[in-house]
Amino acid sequence: MKPVLYEGDFHKSINKAIKEKRHVDYLKNVLHEYEEYKNYMDKVLLDSAPAKDIYLFRAKYLNKKPVWRDIEIASEQTLEEMAESIIDAMGWANDHLHAFTFPKSLGKTRSYPFGWTSIFSEGVEDDPHPTYKTQSVKIYQIDYEKFPKFHFSFDFGDGHEFEILYKGQRGYSGKTSLFPRLINQHGVAPEQYPDWNEDESTEEGAEDLKSFVPFDDCSICQAMQEAAKQGRELTKNELKNAFDQANNHQKI
Repeated sequence: MKPVLYEGDFHKSINKAIKEKRHVDYLKNVLHEYEEYKNYMDKVLLDSAPAKDIYLFRAKYLNKKPVWRDIEIASEQTLEEMAESIIDAMGWANDHLHAFTFPKSLGKTRSYPFGWTSIFSEGVEDDPHPTYKTQSVKIYQIDYEKFPKFHFSFDFGDGHEFEILYKGQRGYSGKTSLFPRLINQHGVAPEQYPDWNEDESTEEGAEDLKSFVPFDDCSICQAMQEAAKQGRELTKNELKNAFDQANNHQKI
């Protein structure tokens, strides 16, 4: 089933204000935007029973290229947990708000894509109408056939922006407490709070990247690492075979 959109006394308070002739045009526009938001999110969200699957996503950092992180996450975990895993994989503290956006087209703009197609973290209070929250939307509830690419924003002030790519999913019967987890990465993330008074250095970050060791029993990790040595990415068939092998071995 789809996640619940908590409305509280939204309609009651707005209708009361309109009846009292307070900000009538603005509030009618808010009601219109809210209907647009709900209608669009009906396209984003699925109304189906969950499958006990593991999903693979690549988070491509847009502010510095090429930097990306591959994250595996269980179907019943939430977008909030995905956000936390991306932030942690970049080596940052999770001390700001975030949002996932599902636009019709990401386009080539670098502007922040917040608005009527976004699911926000708890605590965002700027929206004039209710929105879905990342803590209540589970991974399996997104329609990735329609939205194989979407946007993740962290820290609305500094504007850390990512393109999220859905890479596939596989059945899994093991412990989901091991997820979400980082299985592959490329590039050194920038410092979250750089000290501009000192010489910047990426040596420490580069050493951390070199020391990253994928799970020995993860066929997906091994296949990606082997392809990276050859200066390429896995083909769709190779990725599918890696998923099948991981699913058959169940060693994660």
